[in-house]
Amino acid sequence: MCLTEHIAGAYNFERNVEEASRLYLAAATSGHAGAMYQLGKCHGHGLGVDKSYELAEKYLQAAMDAGHEKAAFQLGKLLLEQCAERGEHEVCVTCNTLCVH
Repeated sequence: MCLTEHIAGAYNFERNVEEASRLYLAAATSGHAGAMYQLGKCHGHGLGVDKSYELAEKYLQAAMDAGHEKAAFQLGKLLLEQCAERGEHEVCVTCNTLCVH
């Protein structure tokens, strides 16, 4: 879930993931590690933007390089999900726990 969905649910705001993604992009372009992280998550799930593993990986890697503490985990999770989709091996990804079977 990207931060936009969390905030919308927590405070009962109308959700506008497209606008949030646009704002994340503006902040990420300015070097904001948190925005890079959120934008990577949004691209990974297709929330407010087209689903793109390539862009998700780009923004998560940038966030990791900028020192975002959760970006490495999220990037690893994304790469394992891609493997599972290609049928390379079975992967279970839930609640910040990774299990490779």
